[in-house]
This record gives sequence, C-alpha cells and structure tokens, in this order.
Amino acid sequence: MRRLLRRLWVALPVLVRRWLVARLEARFTVAVTGLFRDPAGRLLLLRHVWHAHDAWALPGGFLKRGESPEEGLARELREETGLLCKDLHLRHARIVAGGQGLELLYEGRIGCPQPLRLNREIFEGRWFEPSSLPSNISRAQKELIRETIRSGAQIREKAD
Repeated sequence: MRRLLRRLWVALPVLVRRWLVARLEARFTVAVTGLFRDPAGRLLLLRHVWHAHDAWALPGGFLKRGESPEEGLARELREETGLLCKDLHLRHARIVAGGQGLELLYEGRIGCPQPLRLNREIFEGRWFEPSSLPSNISRAQKELIRETIRSGAQIREKAD
C-alpha cells in the first residue's frame, strides 16, 4: 500500500504536490520585533492600531513570503516609522500562538534618528529611556527588553 501511495504521489505534478502540502500541513507564522536605540541609547516604542489594550510595543510585524527576518524587520520599521536600521543581531526567539508561530527579537541601531513618519498602522511613536518605560507596555515585552539590555551589557563587558 505504501508503495502504491508513493507512486501516486511521485506521479503528481510538482505544483499539485506543493498545493496539497500547503493545505494539509499546519500553518506557521513568523513575526519579527526590534529593540532599536538612538545614539542617546533611548528605545523606540510604538502604539500599534492592531495591538490589543492600546499598549506600547516594540516595532515589528509578520514576515512576507521569501523574506529573511532581517529584511522583514527593516521593511516593517521603514513602513511604520520611516526610519532605517543597521547592525541587527538576533537576541531572542520564542514559540507563540499556541505553537503556531515564532517570534524573533532583534536588537539594532537607528543610525540617523529623523523625525518619525508614522503610517496608518501606528497611533503614536516615541523614544524612551530604558529606565523609564511606559506603564502600559505588556509585562512580557518589558521583561524581554530588560533581559535583552542586561545580556547586551554583559556581552559588551566581556568584549572589553
């Protein structure tokens, strides 16, 4: 029986096989977020239209098909704020959405912090001192920010 199924599978055109796999396999999303600093060390936070509870959050979004995480994060930042980023380094990855998604956190810099040009997805954007994060930011993001800053400081200390 397995051999017959294999023959049938192999006989199918590649496009039909791909279509079947896309329909039968679980969907998985990949989101990227960025912890961005300006030259003064402040962090960029945004209030997204699509986020629940009107909370502040790190910039980011979902990857498009065929896009690398770094390309996707740079695109999202540019679309949401008009800013360009550099020196992206992966700092954290976690499974989200009941195992149906992956969230990647990158740390990067904003080379030349121009005034923010917010798009329709963003209510507000501001730079915050790491020690003065707003109260209406999710506990998970606040902890992730602090952990990333702490681990980054440890990495810099070891390099010195």
